[in-house]
Amino acid sequence: MINNLFIGSFFHSIDEKNRIQIPANYKPEKDDELYALLEVDGVISLYTDIAMIDEVLYPALDSVKVDNNHRINLGKQLLAFTEKYGQIKNVGILGKNDHFDIIIDKELDKHIKEIGLEKITNDNTKFVLAKKR
Repeated sequence: MINNLFIGSFFHSIDEKNRIQIPANYKPEKDDELYALLEVDGVISLYTDIAMIDEVLYPALDSVKVDNNHRINLGKQLLAFTEKYGQIKNVGILGKNDHFDIIIDKELDKHIKEIGLEKITNDNTKFVLAKKR
């Protein structure tokens, strides 16, 4: 069963079938179901429990299943962003306690600044964030 506490920040590429690898420390298993909420400015929020989401948002939700390689397919959700942003190849994944956000690379730095953090290191799979003073 997928973890219910989401912390940390990760950087992942999107494969040719619009699949994104779920971070291993989130402990995804095959057939775990996640609820995807498409938000503005290149953000997709993923929840493990539909009860965590206000009922008024249910029409905007979509369910996605984890495959046997710990990936989810967000093709439909990412397609909604391609008209505005063009082709999307990479995403940041930010743990937010009871859910995690997938943020397209073109909006990631802006989103990090908006929540009061700063990116201080970066490699191909993980980046370190620090609180601004």
